[in-house]
Amino acid sequence: MRWSRGRVSVPVLAVVAVLGGSCSKEKAASEKPAPKGVSRRDVAKYIIQARGESAATGCTTPFFTDVPCSDPGWGWIEKMRTDELTKGCDPPKPLFCPDASITRAQAAMFVARSANLGEANVPLTYGPDSATGRSYSCEAARPSLHFKDVTTSDIFCQHAHFVWAKGAIPEAETFRPKESVTKEEMEEMVRKGFEVRKQ
Repeated sequence: MRWSRGRVSVPVLAVVAVLGGSCSKEKAASEKPAPKGVSRRDVAKYIIQARGESAATGCTTPFFTDVPCSDPGWGWIEKMRTDELTKGCDPPKPLFCPDASITRAQAAMFVARSANLGEANVPLTYGPDSATGRSYSCEAARPSLHFKDVTTSDIFCQHAHFVWAKGAIPEAETFRPKESVTKEEMEEMVRKGFEVRKQ
């Protein structure tokens, strides 16, 4: 599937519409309501749908021990795993934490990986971007970071900076990586992140 700047596909529009629906009903792993959060299970579905792809089928022995075949999100989560968009919530443990609210760092990793067709293609150094003029470097020897609360040693450094460089998140001095992403933030990240997916 090909994507171009300024064009939003039907799958992405559908994802944004769905994000306005049931995601606020999910609960975090602590079982406390998270009315403004988005669960990791929901995000798996949104990301795969935004890619214009279908959920995995034929579950026999699930990889993640907390996502059994009977889980309604198994197909979306398994597709995320086989496409190398996630390694789980606590690798190397085979856990996905489907009911946990996704953090801003995790959301950036999912979107950056998806937009670049895999983890290996998320640039460690990038820019300046042709549209935003933003650039960054997460190389330890030559750091050029925008966010004051993200370092080159953070595993999400290039992911957070990539979605920022592409204009998928608002301009700010801090990224707040451990905070749960809100429904509105996820909508924006998915929409703008996939508008700039490589052709």
